[in-house]
Amino acid sequence: MKTYAILISFVASGLVLMLIATWCAEWAQVWLQQLAAVLLIGGGLGIIDKTLLHRDHFDNTRQLFLIHESTVQLGLTNITRDANQFMYGVLVRKSPSLSMVLNDGRTWISSHITDIKSRFEKKGFITELFVPDPRGSFISLIARKTGYSDEEQVSKIEQAKTRLIEEFKIAKCLGTLRIYHIPYFPTHSVFLGSDEALVSQYGVSSGRRAVPLFSYSRLSDSHCLYDDVKDDVDKLRMESECVYDSASGDAGKAVASY
Repeated sequence: MKTYAILISFVASGLVLMLIATWCAEWAQVWLQQLAAVLLIGGGLGIIDKTLLHRDHFDNTRQLFLIHESTVQLGLTNITRDANQFMYGVLVRKSPSLSMVLNDGRTWISSHITDIKSRFEKKGFITELFVPDPRGSFISLIARKTGYSDEEQVSKIEQAKTRLIEEFKIAKCLGTLRIYHIPYFPTHSVFLGSDEALVSQYGVSSGRRAVPLFSYSRLSDSHCLYDDVKDDVDKLRMESECVYDSASGDAGKAVASY
């Protein structure tokens, strides 16, 4: 606003000088008219330039607000470039329900075992792990894509399941633990909590690399991306085979098999 005031004062001064010049001697009129012209042209061009810049700024700001509004309405709260750098601890420790969909889960579980132990010590918490069926035909594809042999890929899945069950038993089974075999391989990792969903993409080529992670919050007043992820996991649960359920009377037999 100060810039506008200065530019307007230039224009006003130019007009006043033009008026004063009509009352002055001829030699003074020339100087006053030239000075007035400079003030009028400079102030006028400045106002035009400022107005155009302000309009561009307004358009950019409006676009940013529209983008922000769309993300808020969808429940997108954060994007992390490298999923391995994300802090999963709060979700693992505090969410009453947690469903994890992973290629094998061994590395992730080992990296977050402290938070998992804390979770297992809380009564009433439900934890689910979805991993590809080690007997399934997709194991060879996953192994080739991630750079392991079929036997190594199967071993990673079994180690992940065993580690979870062992830690759950140490925690005296205060909550509920379920493990599912899915009949195919997931196209992305999912960590579905009670009020937050984390989705990590996989690269389309073979090997390992940094992949982004998207965080979605549950919204109470509208359908959002969290709801889409939850619906997907609910359907996956129906399509999968439950191989361990601590709430079932057969849980002891399942533990003995690992």
